[in-house]
Amino acid sequence: MDTDTEAAESEADEAAELGDDNEDTSSATEAPNDDASPELSEDFIKRRACTLAHKNEKFRSSVLLEEACKTAKENHSYDSAATQKKMLEECKERSGGKIIPHDWQLDIAKCLLLSVDCELIAPMGAGKTIPFVLPLFYNKEKVMIIISPLNALEEDQAWQFWELGITAVPVNGKTYMDKLHKEVTNEKHWIIVTSPDMCLEHDHFHSLLNAPAFARKVCSFIIDEAHCITQWGNKFREVYLRLGTLRAFMSARVPFLVTLVTLTPADLAVICKSVHLERNDTYHLNLGNDRPNLTWHVRNMKAGKSDLESLTFLLLTKDKPKLKRAIIFFDDISVSMDACCWFREQLPANLRDHVACYNSQHGESSKHDSYQRFCDGELDIWFASEAARIGCDIPKIEVVAQFMVPASL
Repeated sequence: MDTDTEAAESEADEAAELGDDNEDTSSATEAPNDDASPELSEDFIKRRACTLAHKNEKFRSSVLLEEACKTAKENHSYDSAATQKKMLEECKERSGGKIIPHDWQLDIAKCLLLSVDCELIAPMGAGKTIPFVLPLFYNKEKVMIIISPLNALEEDQAWQFWELGITAVPVNGKTYMDKLHKEVTNEKHWIIVTSPDMCLEHDHFHSLLNAPAFARKVCSFIIDEAHCITQWGNKFREVYLRLGTLRAFMSARVPFLVTLVTLTPADLAVICKSVHLERNDTYHLNLGNDRPNLTWHVRNMKAGKSDLESLTFLLLTKDKPKLKRAIIFFDDISVSMDACCWFREQLPANLRDHVACYNSQHGESSKHDSYQRFCDGELDIWFASEAARIGCDIPKIEVVAQFMVPASL
C-alpha cells in the first residue's frame, strides 16, 4: 500500500486553528440527526470533546501570557504593546516589507521574552521560524540556541537568518574549530544552530554551555522538529531523550520552545516530560495541519516491496507528457535505490537524469547538490529516505508518496 498526496501550488496565508491536531473541527458544530448510527454519535462526542479541550487549552494559554505580561509590567515596567510594535516594525524593515508577523508569532515571541515555556504545532510553511528571531529584535544582547536534527538543516536555517541581517552560525562536527569556538565564546553570533549531540556529547562545546558566563547570555532554547525526540530517541539517537538536561546548565528563567508539524497527544506528553515542560506553566498553540489544497489517495500493491510497478502512476502518458514534481519516500534505502533504477529504465533517455535518489548514505556535498538541483527544477522526482522528511523546503511539489505503509504517519 502507498499513499500519495497531490498539492496545488497555492497555500493558505494563515493556518486555521483546529480542535484536534489531525481533525477539522468545523463539522463538530452540527449535532447528528436522530437517525445517526451509534458509531457516528460516538465519533461526534469525541470530536466535541476535542473541540472543548482545544478551547480550554487556548484560553488557559492566553491567561498564562496575560499574567506573565502583567507581572513583568509590575516588576520591570514591561510594555507589551511597545514590545510587540518594536518586534513587528524591525521584522518588516529587515525583510524589506516581505515579512509581517502574525499575532500568534508575536505572542510566541513575547512568551520567550517573558521566560514562558512554549509548545507550537504548526503546518509546514506557516512561519514557525519567525518567532525564533523576533525576541532578538527587542533584546540584542542575548544569544539564542536552536536544536536542529541535521547538518543540512542547520546550514539552511543559519542562511535564512543571515538574510534578515541576523548573525547566525551552524555548530556541528564539521564547523566547530578553534576559530568558531572563539567567535561563539565572544558572542559574535546572535543565533547558534546546533544538535543534541554537540550540546551533550561534544566536550568542547558542552563545556562552553556549562560555563556560567556564557549561560547567562542565553535567552532561550528552541527545539525544532521536536518529534525527533519520540521518533529517534528510542532508536538511533538516544541523546534526544536527554535534551531536558540542558536546563541544568541554564538559569531557571531560560525558556524552551518546542516546535512540531504534527503529533499525537501521547507523543506530545513524552516530549513535554523529556524537556521538563510543566503543563500549567507552558504556553500551548496548535495551528492544526489541515490543508484544503491537498487530496489523499491509497493505492493497493500486489507484491509488497517488489511491486515497483505500483509506481507507474508517475510515468509519462499521452495525457501526461511531462513528469510531475514528486518525492517518493521509502523506509528501506536499498528498496528506494532499486526503485529509482527501475523507474529510470521506464523513461526516455533524455529524462533519466531528472530522477535521483536522496538518502543518508550520500555524502553531505552530494545531498546538498541534489537538494539544490531539485529546488532549481533540474530534478523532477526524488526517491528519498527519512533524510528528506525533515526541514527540506522545496517549492512546487505536486505529489508526495509513501512506498509501503510506514511505521508512523
